[in-house]
Amino acid sequence: MVISGIPDPDSAESADALGFLTSSLRSVPGVSGAISSLDWPDPLFTGNDGGALIIVGLDPRDKPVEALVPILRAKAD
Repeated sequence: MVISGIPDPDSAESADALGFLTSSLRSVPGVSGAISSLDWPDPLFTGNDGGALIIVGLDPRDKPVEALVPILRAKAD
């Protein structure tokens, strides 16, 4: 999941935002995990212009994976 509009990646505000977002995403039924630069410091997770990458693992069980996309978007918003 690409997140835009977060503060400077090296700031405390960014860490707070990413921590909140990854925790929120992990709480969604069907999500098996979520990692960001807080979990694994790597330039892969830092985008341009205030963007960040959160990798979300999915385990939808008996639902199609596509059914989780709108839920994840709403949670990230």
